[in-house]
Amino acid sequence: MNTQSSYPTAPLSGALAFLFILVTQFATAEEAAKTELPKRAPWTTSRITGSPEKPLPYVTERAFPELKFKDCLDLVSPPGSDRLFVVEQGGKIFSFQNRPDVKSADLVIDIAKDVPKAAQVYALAFHPQFPKNRYCYVCYIQSGESPDGSHIARFKVSETDPPTIDPASETTILTWLAGGHNGCSLKFGLDGCLYISTGDGSGPNPPDSRRAGQDLSNLLSAILRIDVDHADAGKNYRIPADNPRS
Repeated sequence: MNTQSSYPTAPLSGALAFLFILVTQFATAEEAAKTELPKRAPWTTSRITGSPEKPLPYVTERAFPELKFKDCLDLVSPPGSDRLFVVEQGGKIFSFQNRPDVKSADLVIDIAKDVPKAAQVYALAFHPQFPKNRYCYVCYIQSGESPDGSHIARFKVSETDPPTIDPASETTILTWLAGGHNGCSLKFGLDGCLYISTGDGSGPNPPDSRRAGQDLSNLLSAILRIDVDHADAGKNYRIPADNPRS
């Protein structure tokens, strides 16, 4: 008598293996559930405010509620004066008394109108000895592209009240390429020198297409430092001897 099953053994072996895997996986999951960390309660509150830091305890207010300007780029006060001067990009410079209740601003000069070819004004700075010499320095840009269309010019401010600038008093200090990004900011340092920032002279796409920021041989994309109280040969300024060379 044949005591062996007439069924093949392979299917039975496969079923037993599958059952073993299921039992093993179930046991592993059960053990993991026993050792799993307890669930945290959802964090629904926070003591953190602001993004990313807590806001400063300040609010913005209009310092001079009666005054309005268009595209103003600079606000400066001359040494020894109680007036503030505002530069509008379109070419006008205004001044007004530094009082919250001031009612109006006075036109100092319209450079776009009074200076030939000038189209925009970017910056204004007053000489440290302004009460004595009445000098101010302006960065204005001529319209279109020009090898010397960006101008740093010195003007003289009248002693009248309100003050004005005589366009005929202009002295050109420095010029560079105008076109695209032109700059500029003007500031006198504690050393008495005039610091000038310049643009890269090109459009935004692609940026710095002239590679001016990598070239120390031109005036573009740079911070310039000049002495306006002395003059080198053929210039209306002097390059300070301690300027870095590279």
